[in-house]
Amino acid sequence: MYEADVRGEVPASGVVPKAERAADDTALDPTHLCDQRPPQLEQAIDTARRRVEEMVCSASTWFDGLFGDRYYLHESRRVYGSIELAENYSQFYGNKVRLRFDARVDLPNLDKRLSAFIGRDDEEAFISDRFDNTALRNNFPQVRDHDRIFAGLGYALPSNRLLQTSFRVGVRGLASPEAFVQGRVRYLPYSDDRNLLQLRATPFWTTSDHLGITLGVDYSHVLAENYLARWSNVGTFSQSIHGFGWRTTWTLYQALRSIKSGLAYELFVRGETGDDVPLHEYGVQTTLRHPLLNERLYLEWVLGYSFPREDVDDDRRGSVLLGAGVQMPFGQRR
Repeated sequence: MYEADVRGEVPASGVVPKAERAADDTALDPTHLCDQRPPQLEQAIDTARRRVEEMVCSASTWFDGLFGDRYYLHESRRVYGSIELAENYSQFYGNKVRLRFDARVDLPNLDKRLSAFIGRDDEEAFISDRFDNTALRNNFPQVRDHDRIFAGLGYALPSNRLLQTSFRVGVRGLASPEAFVQGRVRYLPYSDDRNLLQLRATPFWTTSDHLGITLGVDYSHVLAENYLARWSNVGTFSQSIHGFGWRTTWTLYQALRSIKSGLAYELFVRGETGDDVPLHEYGVQTTLRHPLLNERLYLEWVLGYSFPREDVDDDRRGSVLLGAGVQMPFGQRR
């Protein structure tokens, strides 16, 4: 429950003029409009989620208010995102800690289709739109790496069930900020009750890597009530790499409904054309994901075995992959 709702400072429409006075006839504080009333005996995890939601809501309310004479509280309070922390170990790549933060909110004063985002993520995953579940060491940056902060604006074009298009513009990094522009196109050429074919294209440009594009094809098939098979292919070409970086993954998803959990069994291959070692890695991986504390936290456990080789001087030998992580989602995504 938001404090402003309890005090009767926000009308049912959720629209508050910036010139409006508070109940005590003082100037209306926009940050107060995002305060939530904590429940009795609030647990630590709920306090953390509430504080993050209030922080992101207050920032978006202030920023959106710069472009209009009203605060749209319903949109500002509809923040969503997640915070993830995980540790992964590979016999070949060593031990790495990953930290990821992602928050998004609409900006109604600018345009109903315009949104703001801020987060911390891996450059390859975010800008080139390559979220690689098979190589956890590349999914997210190390904690000591501070040049992977992203912030900017996104715009969604009119879309339907078959075609979705959006654009992003923003900056990455803190020490040496770099600008980037990204477009995303998703198209569903075929779907029925058991099959889904998705095509996607992500052209991008950065001040350091210049032009590039990521192309992807995903085919999903429902095998049974609790089983889903997926064949995923993704490739990226940019002026910063020698050839075409590609990855192919075969995944079997199993829903464990009795414990509200899920398993993923993966077989993956990845490489880069034109590189001294065109085949970088192949292997298998199993991931277990399950909720904690009434789905306020999610735990993820990873076990895999792969055969990596990055340089011509490396010997291709088997490497064990181990990982454990925790995710805290916040807000309500529409």
